Amino acid sequence: MLVKKYGNRRLYDTEESRYVRLNEIAERIRAGADVQVVDARTGTDLTAPTLAQIIFEDRNAARLLPVPLLASTTCTSAPARMRSAISSSRT
Repeated sequence: MLVKKYGNRRLYDTEESRYVRLNEIAERIRAGADVQVVDARTGTDLTAPTLAQIIFEDRNAARLLPVPLLASTTCTSAPARMRSAISSSRT
């Protein structure tokens, strides 16, 4: 699933050619879909911040999203010191 995020914060699903909400993206992830979110103007990858937004806006989302997805998102977008702490806690 490729989602384009526009300056007005709207999210556009390029596969279904329609605007979607964060909760719809979360549902697709739970169903096993691979999701990538990019800035519509620059092409910058916004997947990690969008997933973080889903988690912060819905307290239950962190419990419902797959653990490997959460771990990889946290590790790729977190500062080096935080990544080190997360890695050592998993071993």
